[in-house]
Amino acid sequence: MAAIQKNDHLKKIVKTNWLSLFANHQKPVVEVGLSGGVDSVVLTHILFSLAEELNIQLQAVYVHHGLSQFADEWANFCAQFCAKLGIRLHIQKVFVDQKSTLGVEAEARKQRYRVYQQSKANIIALAHHQDDQIETVLLQLFRGGGVHALAGMPSSRLLQNKSIWRPLLSVSKKQLVEYANHHDLKHVEDDSNASLMYRRNWVRSEVLPLLRNHVADIDQHIVRSNYLMQQSSQILDEVIEQDLAQVSVDGYFDCLKWDLLTAPRKNLVLLHFVQTEQLGNPSPESLIHFSEQLKVTDPSTQLLWQLPHGQVYAYKKRLYIEKKYSQPIEPLWINHIKPQIFENGTLLWIPHHQGISKKLIDQGVWLCSRASGEKIQLKVGHKKVKTILQEQHFPPFLKKYWPLIFNAQKTECLAIVSVVCRQDEAQETYFPIWVELKSEFKFK
Repeated sequence: MAAIQKNDHLKKIVKTNWLSLFANHQKPVVEVGLSGGVDSVVLTHILFSLAEELNIQLQAVYVHHGLSQFADEWANFCAQFCAKLGIRLHIQKVFVDQKSTLGVEAEARKQRYRVYQQSKANIIALAHHQDDQIETVLLQLFRGGGVHALAGMPSSRLLQNKSIWRPLLSVSKKQLVEYANHHDLKHVEDDSNASLMYRRNWVRSEVLPLLRNHVADIDQHIVRSNYLMQQSSQILDEVIEQDLAQVSVDGYFDCLKWDLLTAPRKNLVLLHFVQTEQLGNPSPESLIHFSEQLKVTDPSTQLLWQLPHGQVYAYKKRLYIEKKYSQPIEPLWINHIKPQIFENGTLLWIPHHQGISKKLIDQGVWLCSRASGEKIQLKVGHKKVKTILQEQHFPPFLKKYWPLIFNAQKTECLAIVSVVCRQDEAQETYFPIWVELKSEFKFK
């Protein structure tokens, strides 16, 4: 009876966690990250038993890393397990670069999450449990992590347009094994879990047993500290969001308002800004250096901050971002005024008396990024495009990407998009506007 109550308790934990996070979802697709290990097997079994009650569509994915000689056997095991339950399984092979500077563990994790990100499911359920959380907190402590790092893994977080869900973070590995034994659930053992070349395994097999021998209830102490860090992290996030809202003016990051914050809050806002823009995590030294430069650099000087997935420019006391995949626009032939969507912006044509003749547009014009030396005819004569962009306070880095409109022969610049047009004496004229550029640049 006690064993049955324990196993019912795990289902209650998962159900309660689901209702607190996803009660409003209408029959979502939940995909379990299934490795064949006892943790993910138990989670799959629990969700299968709750699927009708929670009104979810359950499926699973096995990420085939190709790192173990047994990977194919594990994939076959997962296929048989899912077939027995009547759950659809997707097996996805990935390439893990064992020479990656991230390390094998981190590179494998990166590839797994790439698979999760590409999934069409609404929610990705992962079987991380309390023991995993304890190990994560210790690893972050060894790395010198701050409040957010020591908060460990959240029970739920967004991954683009879907949720990563970890309903077992309050459940110990021992409880999961008991559940598997009670339901006679078979599972596989990952041979890499015994290798001390991976730091997590070292923490699991060497560090934690030593701590448990010398500190009574060490697991409960770490769980308690982790809970307090999660609470502190949430409060800190609220403060950072308020600060970021304060320094964001008309879509810009305003460095003058940012400079009114205290030094620690300045650094946290900068860090949150680049993380939100998915530019990667800067080193603490890089963050502090840029923060100090930002305070003392002349506003007319362009300041550059290199990051793992892009860079940040400071110019005229504003911040702009440029992602690594930013590219100048390839020349494009246009012969209509319909909106055109690009990876880094959308071209719109609006009726305007200072625009280009619709007849000329219908005959065909070229859209492309500026090169060098272009001029445009204004009322007072020709003027360099570069000069106009400078007068409009365009950041220097952005000038090379800014779109221009040329005539069919590419001999004359007709417009600097969103800035100025060569004025045509015609009854129907349109002005080109470049919008939704925020995927590439924080610029409006």
